[in-house]
Amino acid sequence: MKKIVLSLVMLLAVASLSAQNTGSKSSVKESVDEPTFVVVEQMPEFPGGNEGLRNFLIENLHYPEKAKANKTTGRVFVSFVVEKDGSISNAKILRDIGDGCGEEALRVVKAMPRWKPGMQRGKNVRVQYTLPLNFQL
Repeated sequence: MKKIVLSLVMLLAVASLSAQNTGSKSSVKESVDEPTFVVVEQMPEFPGGNEGLRNFLIENLHYPEKAKANKTTGRVFVSFVVEKDGSISNAKILRDIGDGCGEEALRVVKAMPRWKPGMQRGKNVRVQYTLPLNFQL
């Protein structure tokens, strides 16, 4: 039993050291051009904060007719990157409830104005962001 525990500890230590040597961290996804962070010191912010985002979604998110007819409700998750200049890129649906709700959520995310970019160590950085959008009748 001691050998198994010791082997596990050694394996974790080696894995940890190799992750440190490559410079990868759990909060960073590397890309070819720039790293894309998941967690940063100052997270990106929609203009007007959470209330501004809520108002934007109320004004722009339309319930798809097919979803209304089928009484489809639930939460759609959309992932996107807030770029260093605050623009939105790489928007994609992570979880969809169907009947056009995912496509509508993606349309609205792509139509968002520039965000206040995320910052790490005083510099603007790319940040991966996931937004849940509720569809309720």
